[in-house]
Amino acid sequence: MLYKLIIILCFPIVLLGQDLSWTTYKNDSFQFSVYVPCELESKSRVIETVFGEFPNMSFYCEGTEEDPNELYMVSIIQYSEGLFPDDSTALKALVLDSTMMQITTQLYGELSYNSAKNINGIDGEIGRIVYNGGSAGCKLWMAIEEDVLYVLQVFMKSENGLNEGIDEFLNSFRVKSKEE
Repeated sequence: MLYKLIIILCFPIVLLGQDLSWTTYKNDSFQFSVYVPCELESKSRVIETVFGEFPNMSFYCEGTEEDPNELYMVSIIQYSEGLFPDDSTALKALVLDSTMMQITTQLYGELSYNSAKNINGIDGEIGRIVYNGGSAGCKLWMAIEEDVLYVLQVFMKSENGLNEGIDEFLNSFRVKSKEE
């Protein structure tokens, strides 16, 4: 009886402590969805790669004042159809590794770790970059699915370290299959 009373009394406190402003962002053009704490803005440009020039879209938002994370971002590069056949695991791994190193270099940072990670049925790479003399960090996950490179990044101050918002964002990513 006492156990049930404690749960009833504490449950509203747990709800108050949760940030209920997270919503699912769906993008029909690039067939993805992700759970975000703020409204995403977008920016497009063309980038040069070793495979040629391709459109790049970035969707991003700044964390709220209460949020330990400063920026949430999804970047997408749409490669030519058929560039990455299903059995091209070595080519995909090469592109993911070089993209991870390119982002590390752009941040003038150091790659703390990276490893394979499957999120919702999509094989990809996860990593953490420490930069700005160790006072800032970026956790990222990237994958190539149906000739599209998806790069999800969360930027935070190092003192905020790893937190639930990072995993909430990264682990919620889904790509709608062509059959859906």
